[in-house]
Amino acid sequence: MKNVNLILQKLKRPMFGIAVFVFSVLSYSPSIAALSQAERDSIYKDTVWYKTNASIQCGTAAASDGTLGSGAPGGSYGSDQLKAFATTPISSTWNISDSTVEKWFLSQTNATPVILRYGLNAGNIGAITSAVKAAGVSPVFFYAYTVSEGGASNGRNLGFINHTDRSGLSAVAAATADAQYLADASKIMTSKPSWIDAGNPVDFVPQEVKDAGDADFQKMPSGSIGRAYIPATAAAAWEVYYPDGLKKEYNQVQDYGSPLQNVMQDIKSMGGDPMQGGTTIPSGVCEGGTGVAGEGMTKAINWAVMIANNDGYGYDSSAARTTGWVKWQSDPNCTNQ
Repeated sequence: MKNVNLILQKLKRPMFGIAVFVFSVLSYSPSIAALSQAERDSIYKDTVWYKTNASIQCGTAAASDGTLGSGAPGGSYGSDQLKAFATTPISSTWNISDSTVEKWFLSQTNATPVILRYGLNAGNIGAITSAVKAAGVSPVFFYAYTVSEGGASNGRNLGFINHTDRSGLSAVAAATADAQYLADASKIMTSKPSWIDAGNPVDFVPQEVKDAGDADFQKMPSGSIGRAYIPATAAAAWEVYYPDGLKKEYNQVQDYGSPLQNVMQDIKSMGGDPMQGGTTIPSGVCEGGTGVAGEGMTKAINWAVMIANNDGYGYDSSAARTTGWVKWQSDPNCTNQ
């Protein structure tokens, strides 16, 4: 165990961890193989190289007790968590694979209008995913946004995200246009929160709340979820800066849902953690053409360097972080190279 403890100490050092990871991938160390199962489990646990629960999708982060995600008690997220989530890059995947989010989307009741309109199924949904990714938008966010919007269910052909008329466009063209809209909106630095719902134009938010919200929103980074969502959807602005505004007694019209909260819960239900700092790890990093290039040792080294540069992967026992070793072992596109 003395040697095991020494290894554990050194594995907490990032550069040493990279070397060990690459070596482990390319040639399973005989010295490690000679350890007892308890000793190996100790190494894996303390370096976050734990084995995830079989019910957890490949590459997702798991807590030490096998549960997923991290939210406030009762499954809701607080104001600070909402603001943190709003600063997450719009390209974030939360380590959720394309296949996972596609299956999730096709099973959602709120997605039914879009699914029926475009005849989406397991055989053609991949084309939508590819189009969205090509626009620089995470499929996870895009599909969750669509479900939160109700799948443009008001009878008009509003594409996927219920903002712009997409009449006459194919499914791929509509998805491309909608994803590009989100990408472009996320980079507009002169926009402001939508304080008034265009469908129910009641100006009820106190001016001091607006002023404080406007000032805070200006700090939100370009390319973030909040930049795309908050100027377009009044309910998103209210839930971040004036939660009471979602209640009928305040807005004088109706009780509103919490769109950002819904997206965060959907991410959690897919096996991701919305509070993990916006990791933008491509879902198919081993599939060729995205994320990691090269063959053999070069590819393994490039993979390790990518992990070292991304805070979504851990070198310590943080239960919320995922691990490259688990991903490499579980993804046949990696192990079969």
